[in-house]
Amino acid sequence: MYPQRMFPLAALALLLLSAATQAAELVSPPALCGEGEGCVPEMVRIEREFQGLNSPPNRNVFPTAFSGECYYLGFQTDPAVKQYGVALLEGREGSYTFNGQLNFFYDSNPYLGLSPEQVSAMLIKGGSKPQPVALGESFAEADYPSSNGMIRYWLRQDPIDHSARMLGLWVLTSPRTGAPTVSKVFCSFMPNR
Repeated sequence: MYPQRMFPLAALALLLLSAATQAAELVSPPALCGEGEGCVPEMVRIEREFQGLNSPPNRNVFPTAFSGECYYLGFQTDPAVKQYGVALLEGREGSYTFNGQLNFFYDSNPYLGLSPEQVSAMLIKGGSKPQPVALGESFAEADYPSSNGMIRYWLRQDPIDHSARMLGLWVLTSPRTGAPTVSKVFCSFMPNR
């Protein structure tokens, strides 16, 4: 059994990157599960579901906390093992923020049932800070660029069942070797109620 480990998304991004700024232009999410990418069926399913949606998270119900299953490629974990994540979207017209956390090796969703206020307090207590998020016509994007590389997340929401899909791409230069490392995140979330 693996030890439980938590990685606050924003805090880890700040540690890995020298600066965090909002993207000037929204960047459409690339295909993450191409031929030979090593994606497991769950990743392919989540990416397919993401591509089938065409709506950003509903800003009329912010703050919103989403949580659920996540799969990681490139995090030195088995990509077929279900992990858990939470995403918190807050703000008012013209000023929105994203915050979140990835949890590894839990038996069940540790965020299930937490209100947006409880998620926010938990993330702040853990040292995570909200980061700007851009809301476009068909997705939301949180971007953490720097001279070391970038960490970017894209979210889309189903307008009927209010579930969300999140894709993430980390492309960073290793400070030790100078080689680029690529990690990918695939999450299927339901709103916490």
